[in-house]
Amino acid sequence: AKGIEAIKAWADSGEKPQNTDGLNFYDTGVNLVTDQPVDGVPSIDVAEGMDRCWG
Repeated sequence: AKGIEAIKAWADSGEKPQNTDGLNFYDTGVNLVTDQPVDGVPSIDVAEGMDRCWG
């Protein structure tokens, strides 16, 4: 939801989100969902993604 809120604010006012403290990007709190994980890239598997899916 944070990503959608940031996009809406940018579309409405041109305001871009500030970087999250300690990061060089705005952390929207989403997870990469994949059944082919890569070392060093945090992710969850498809089964967990489906369990978390609200749509």
